[in-house]
Parts: sequence; C-alpha cells; structure tokens
Amino acid sequence: MDRFNDYIVYNDKSKNKAADEISKYKPDFYGTDILTPIKMAYELDSGPYKKNIFLLTDGEVNNPDEIVNYVHNKTFKEGSSARTHAFGIGDGCDVALCKSISENGRGTFSFAADGTPDLRHLVIKALKKASMESLKDCRVKWN
Repeated sequence: MDRFNDYIVYNDKSKNKAADEISKYKPDFYGTDILTPIKMAYELDSGPYKKNIFLLTDGEVNNPDEIVNYVHNKTFKEGSSARTHAFGIGDGCDVALCKSISENGRGTFSFAADGTPDLRHLVIKALKKASMESLKDCRVKWN
C-alpha cells in the first residue's frame, strides 16, 4: 500500500513504521511547498476513520497565511472531523506557523530542536493525543 493513497489504521505496527520514517527526516527543506500535500491529505478519503494529518516542517514557507486559512476552513467545514498536527523541526523553524496550523487544525504541536537525537517520543506523544476525542464548536454558558 502506498502511504499517500490510502488511510492507515493506527496500531503498534503503523505507529512504529511512522516513527521510523520520521526519524529519518532532516530539517533542510527551506521554502518547501507544504500547501499542496496538505490539500492532498485533506482530499483523501479516510473511510470510516477520523482523519488525522501529521505535518512535519521546518516552517520556512512563503505563504503562511494561505496555509493556515486553508487548514482552518477545511477543519471547520460542516461534517469534518479532520485534525492537523504539526511538528516543527529545527531551530530555524517558524514556531508561530506550526502552532497556528495545529491550533486551526484542532491538533497538537510538537517541536524538535536541532540536535534532538530521537523524534520517536514526540511522534508517540502526538499519536496518543490524536487517538483521543476532541471537542468542536463547544460553548459554555454561565448563569
């Protein structure tokens, strides 16, 4: 199964595979177009499962507002249960962008500074949070 063309069930095997893949990434993607893969991820059918998108980025983009607005609009579209989790990688990462993506995507934010020896603990923590239910469009009324 190609990892970008189908949903993946979360279990120990898929968790370990994701952690292994992520540990290979290096923060050297300056100016990367992340909007296109985010759009692709939102458009993929997640079948009967809730959609959790995990974005790993150094945060060096030319269109941060466009990305955040897209994530927000897709996340809060009626009927959407999608969530976007952002991993900021490297000391040059735009932390504000990554936090904004995760906040507007109802997800989690993680940061790995340069020299972080192993990303597995961050990935596992994010996967655990992603498996928890989240609230959407809630209101508290104080009398």
